[in-house]
Amino acid sequence: WSGPSPRRMKRPAGTGPVLSPNENQALGVENLRFPLALRRRFDKILLLSFREKGMAVETPLKYSAFWAGEERRGHMSKMEDYIISIPDYPKPGIIFRDITSVLRDADGLRLAVDEMTQRIGDVQFDAIVGLESRGFLFGMPMAYNLHKAFIPIRKRGKLPRETAHISYDLEYGSAEIEVHKEDITPGMRVVVVDDLIATGGTLEAAVQLLEGLGAKVVKVVCLLELKGLHGRDRLAGYPTETVVAYEGK
Repeated sequence: WSGPSPRRMKRPAGTGPVLSPNENQALGVENLRFPLALRRRFDKILLLSFREKGMAVETPLKYSAFWAGEERRGHMSKMEDYIISIPDYPKPGIIFRDITSVLRDADGLRLAVDEMTQRIGDVQFDAIVGLESRGFLFGMPMAYNLHKAFIPIRKRGKLPRETAHISYDLEYGSAEIEVHKEDITPGMRVVVVDDLIATGGTLEAAVQLLEGLGAKVVKVVCLLELKGLHGRDRLAGYPTETVVAYEGK
Protein backbone atom coordinates (compact mmCIF):
# COMPACT_ATOMS: atom_id res chain seq x y z
CA TRP A 1 0.00 0.00 0.00
CA SER A 2 1.73 3.14 -1.23
CA GLY A 3 -1.04 5.61 -0.52
CA PRO A 4 -1.93 7.47 2.63
CA SER A 5 -2.40 5.62 5.88
CA PRO A 6 -5.93 4.52 6.74
CA ARG A 7 -7.99 7.47 7.85
CA ARG A 8 -11.15 7.71 9.86
CA MET A 9 -14.24 8.64 7.92
CA LYS A 10 -16.94 10.98 9.17
CA ARG A 11 -19.67 8.74 10.48
CA PRO A 12 -23.32 9.55 10.01
CA ALA A 13 -25.29 10.68 12.99
CA GLY A 14 -26.53 7.83 15.09
CA THR A 15 -23.91 5.31 14.04
CA GLY A 16 -21.34 3.67 16.24
CA PRO A 17 -17.56 4.00 16.14
CA VAL A 18 -15.54 3.84 12.94
CA LEU A 19 -13.18 0.89 12.87
CA SER A 20 -9.56 0.99 11.89
CA PRO A 21 -8.24 -1.82 9.65
CA ASN A 22 -6.79 -3.63 12.67
CA GLU A 23 -10.23 -3.77 14.22
CA ASN A 24 -11.87 -5.48 11.26
CA GLN A 25 -10.97 -8.90 12.61
CA ALA A 26 -13.37 -8.46 15.50
CA LEU A 27 -16.22 -8.31 12.98
CA GLY A 28 -15.14 -11.48 11.24
CA VAL A 29 -14.52 -9.55 8.00
CA GLU A 30 -11.50 -11.71 7.27
CA ASN A 31 -13.77 -14.67 6.62
CA LEU A 32 -15.80 -13.04 3.83
CA ARG A 33 -15.17 -13.83 0.16
CA PHE A 34 -15.29 -11.13 -2.50
CA PRO A 35 -15.63 -12.06 -6.22
CA LEU A 36 -12.41 -11.61 -8.17
CA ALA A 37 -14.03 -9.76 -11.07
CA LEU A 38 -15.67 -7.28 -8.70
CA ARG A 39 -12.44 -6.74 -6.76
CA ARG A 40 -10.73 -5.63 -9.95
CA ARG A 41 -13.28 -2.87 -10.42
CA PHE A 42 -12.52 -1.21 -7.12
CA ASP A 43 -9.96 1.51 -6.59
CA LYS A 44 -7.50 1.50 -3.72
CA ILE A 45 -10.14 2.26 -1.10
CA LEU A 46 -12.92 -0.18 -0.18
CA LEU A 47 -15.84 1.26 1.75
CA LEU A 48 -18.03 -1.03 3.79
CA SER A 49 -21.05 -0.07 5.85
CA PHE A 50 -22.17 -2.36 8.64
CA ARG A 51 -25.38 -0.53 9.45
CA GLU A 52 -26.93 -3.37 11.35
CA LYS A 53 -23.91 -3.24 13.65
CA GLY A 54 -23.98 0.56 13.87
CA MET A 55 -20.45 0.85 12.47
CA ALA A 56 -18.72 2.09 9.35
CA VAL A 57 -15.37 0.98 7.97
CA GLU A 58 -12.92 2.57 5.59
CA THR A 59 -10.10 0.22 4.69
CA PRO A 60 -7.30 0.33 2.10
CA LEU A 61 -7.37 -2.88 0.09
CA LYS A 62 -3.97 -4.04 1.25
CA TYR A 63 -5.26 -4.21 4.80
CA SER A 64 -8.71 -5.48 3.90
CA ALA A 65 -9.57 -9.12 4.42
CA PHE A 66 -11.41 -9.01 1.09
CA TRP A 67 -8.02 -8.68 -0.56
CA ALA A 68 -6.52 -11.52 1.43
CA GLY A 69 -7.08 -13.97 -1.39
CA GLU A 70 -4.94 -11.83 -3.68
CA GLU A 71 -2.15 -11.70 -1.12
CA ARG A 72 -2.32 -15.48 -0.68
CA ARG A 73 -2.08 -15.93 -4.43
CA GLY A 74 1.54 -14.83 -4.31
CA HIS A 75 2.31 -17.72 -1.96
CA MET A 76 0.46 -20.35 -4.00
CA SER A 77 1.99 -22.67 -6.52
CA LYS A 78 1.26 -22.16 -10.19
CA MET A 79 -1.83 -23.84 -11.57
CA GLU A 80 0.33 -26.39 -13.38
CA ASP A 81 1.70 -27.61 -10.05
CA TYR A 82 -1.73 -28.90 -9.03
CA ILE A 83 -2.23 -30.96 -12.21
CA ILE A 84 -0.86 -34.52 -12.29
CA SER A 85 0.35 -35.80 -15.67
CA ILE A 86 0.03 -39.56 -16.09
CA PRO A 87 2.01 -41.10 -18.98
CA ASP A 88 0.65 -43.93 -21.14
CA TYR A 89 -2.94 -43.53 -19.94
CA PRO A 90 -5.47 -44.55 -21.19
CA LYS A 91 -3.17 -46.02 -23.85
CA PRO A 92 0.55 -45.95 -24.68
CA GLY A 93 1.80 -42.63 -26.00
CA ILE A 94 -0.93 -40.58 -24.32
CA ILE A 95 -0.24 -38.24 -21.40
CA PHE A 96 -3.38 -37.88 -19.29
CA ARG A 97 -3.75 -34.54 -17.49
CA ASP A 98 -5.60 -35.32 -14.25
CA ILE A 99 -7.59 -32.42 -12.77
CA THR A 100 -8.96 -34.36 -9.80
CA SER A 101 -5.72 -33.41 -8.09
CA VAL A 102 -6.83 -29.79 -8.47
CA LEU A 103 -10.24 -30.50 -6.95
CA ARG A 104 -8.84 -32.34 -3.93
CA ASP A 105 -6.74 -29.35 -2.89
CA ALA A 106 -8.57 -26.36 -1.40
CA ASP A 107 -5.96 -23.89 -2.66
CA GLY A 108 -5.82 -25.55 -6.06
CA LEU A 109 -9.58 -25.45 -6.48
CA ARG A 110 -9.79 -21.81 -5.46
CA LEU A 111 -6.93 -20.90 -7.78
CA ALA A 112 -8.55 -22.72 -10.71
CA VAL A 113 -11.91 -21.00 -10.23
CA ASP A 114 -10.30 -17.58 -9.72
CA GLU A 115 -8.01 -17.93 -12.74
CA MET A 116 -10.85 -19.06 -14.99
CA THR A 117 -13.06 -16.24 -13.72
CA GLN A 118 -10.30 -13.78 -14.45
CA ARG A 119 -10.12 -15.04 -18.05
CA ILE A 120 -13.68 -13.80 -18.62
CA GLY A 121 -12.36 -10.26 -18.35
CA ASP A 122 -14.73 -7.32 -18.64
CA VAL A 123 -17.11 -8.73 -21.23
CA GLN A 124 -20.77 -8.22 -20.49
CA PHE A 125 -22.81 -11.42 -20.31
CA ASP A 126 -25.97 -12.90 -18.85
CA ALA A 127 -25.12 -16.50 -17.99
CA ILE A 128 -22.40 -19.12 -17.82
CA VAL A 129 -23.09 -22.30 -19.78
CA GLY A 130 -21.27 -25.38 -18.49
CA LEU A 131 -20.70 -28.58 -20.45
CA GLU A 132 -21.38 -31.96 -18.87
CA SER A 133 -19.82 -32.87 -16.68
CA ARG A 134 -16.54 -31.24 -15.75
CA GLY A 135 -17.70 -27.90 -17.06
CA PHE A 136 -20.16 -28.00 -14.15
CA LEU A 137 -17.33 -28.28 -11.63
CA PHE A 138 -15.88 -24.91 -12.61
CA GLY A 139 -18.80 -23.13 -14.24
CA MET A 140 -21.05 -23.30 -11.18
CA PRO A 141 -18.68 -21.59 -8.71
CA MET A 142 -17.75 -19.05 -11.37
CA ALA A 143 -21.41 -18.17 -11.89
CA TYR A 144 -22.00 -18.05 -8.13
CA ASN A 145 -19.07 -15.69 -7.51
CA LEU A 146 -20.20 -13.37 -10.30
CA HIS A 147 -23.91 -13.60 -9.39
CA LYS A 148 -24.79 -14.92 -12.85
CA ALA A 149 -27.13 -17.66 -13.99
CA PHE A 150 -25.75 -21.12 -14.73
CA ILE A 151 -27.15 -23.20 -17.60
CA PRO A 152 -26.13 -26.85 -18.09
CA ILE A 153 -25.58 -28.52 -21.45
CA ARG A 154 -26.01 -32.26 -21.01
CA LYS A 155 -25.83 -35.48 -22.96
CA ARG A 156 -29.09 -36.11 -24.78
CA GLY A 157 -31.81 -37.71 -22.73
CA LYS A 158 -30.74 -36.22 -19.39
CA LEU A 159 -32.92 -33.10 -19.25
CA PRO A 160 -36.64 -33.33 -18.37
CA ARG A 161 -38.18 -30.30 -20.12
CA GLU A 162 -38.36 -29.48 -23.82
CA THR A 163 -34.85 -29.39 -25.26
CA ALA A 164 -32.90 -28.45 -28.34
CA HIS A 165 -30.16 -30.84 -29.30
CA ILE A 166 -27.29 -31.25 -31.73
CA SER A 167 -25.18 -34.20 -32.84
CA TYR A 168 -21.47 -34.10 -33.61
CA ASP A 169 -18.76 -36.51 -34.68
CA LEU A 170 -16.30 -38.20 -32.38
CA GLU A 171 -13.13 -40.03 -33.33
CA TYR A 172 -15.16 -43.22 -33.35
CA GLY A 173 -18.88 -42.63 -33.77
CA SER A 174 -20.98 -39.64 -32.76
CA ALA A 175 -22.59 -38.00 -29.73
CA GLU A 176 -25.48 -35.66 -28.95
CA ILE A 177 -25.86 -32.86 -26.43
CA GLU A 178 -28.92 -30.86 -25.41
CA VAL A 179 -30.08 -27.80 -23.49
CA HIS A 180 -33.47 -26.72 -22.19
CA LYS A 181 -34.97 -24.53 -24.92
CA GLU A 182 -36.58 -22.09 -22.50
CA ASP A 183 -33.27 -21.46 -20.75
CA ILE A 184 -31.83 -19.77 -23.86
CA THR A 185 -33.48 -16.60 -25.10
CA PRO A 186 -32.68 -14.64 -28.28
CA GLY A 187 -29.98 -12.07 -27.66
CA MET A 188 -28.73 -13.73 -24.47
CA ARG A 189 -24.96 -13.28 -24.06
CA VAL A 190 -23.24 -16.37 -22.65
CA VAL A 191 -19.80 -17.59 -21.60
CA VAL A 192 -19.16 -21.27 -22.32
CA VAL A 193 -17.09 -23.13 -19.72
CA ASP A 194 -15.47 -26.56 -19.81
CA ASP A 195 -12.41 -28.17 -18.26
CA LEU A 196 -10.50 -28.90 -21.47
CA ILE A 197 -9.99 -27.95 -25.09
CA ALA A 198 -8.83 -31.11 -26.85
CA THR A 199 -10.14 -31.68 -30.38
CA GLY A 200 -12.74 -28.97 -29.79
CA GLY A 201 -15.65 -31.01 -31.13
CA THR A 202 -17.90 -30.77 -28.07
CA LEU A 203 -17.24 -27.08 -27.58
CA GLU A 204 -17.92 -26.37 -31.26
CA ALA A 205 -21.21 -28.27 -31.05
CA ALA A 206 -22.19 -26.38 -27.89
CA VAL A 207 -21.54 -23.03 -29.56
CA GLN A 208 -23.63 -24.05 -32.57
CA LEU A 209 -26.45 -25.29 -30.32
CA LEU A 210 -26.55 -22.04 -28.34
CA GLU A 211 -26.35 -19.74 -31.33
CA GLY A 212 -29.00 -21.79 -33.12
CA LEU A 213 -31.34 -20.75 -30.31
CA GLY A 214 -30.41 -17.08 -30.71
CA ALA A 215 -27.78 -16.71 -28.01
CA LYS A 216 -24.48 -14.89 -28.50
CA VAL A 217 -21.36 -16.71 -27.30
CA VAL A 218 -19.09 -13.93 -26.10
CA LYS A 219 -16.27 -16.09 -24.72
CA VAL A 220 -15.11 -19.67 -24.22
CA VAL A 221 -13.10 -20.40 -21.04
CA CYS A 222 -11.38 -23.67 -20.15
CA LEU A 223 -8.88 -24.73 -17.53
CA LEU A 224 -6.65 -26.79 -19.87
CA GLU A 225 -5.74 -26.87 -23.54
CA LEU A 226 -3.94 -29.58 -25.51
CA LYS A 227 -2.49 -27.44 -28.28
CA GLY A 228 -1.30 -30.40 -30.34
CA LEU A 229 -4.91 -31.36 -31.08
CA HIS A 230 -5.71 -27.91 -32.58
CA GLY A 231 -9.12 -27.72 -30.94
CA ARG A 232 -8.92 -23.93 -30.83
CA ASP A 233 -9.10 -23.90 -34.64
CA ARG A 234 -12.70 -25.10 -34.43
CA LEU A 235 -13.57 -22.10 -32.26
CA ALA A 236 -12.28 -19.50 -34.69
CA GLY A 237 -14.25 -16.30 -34.35
CA TYR A 238 -14.97 -16.84 -30.65
CA PRO A 239 -12.67 -15.35 -27.98
CA THR A 240 -11.15 -18.37 -26.25
CA GLU A 241 -9.10 -18.38 -23.06
CA THR A 242 -7.36 -21.15 -21.12
CA VAL A 243 -5.37 -21.16 -17.90
CA VAL A 244 -2.84 -23.92 -18.75
CA ALA A 245 -1.83 -24.92 -22.27
CA TYR A 246 0.24 -28.03 -23.07
CA GLU A 247 2.10 -28.13 -26.37
CA GLY A 248 1.51 -31.82 -27.09
CA LYS A 249 -1.56 -34.06 -27.18
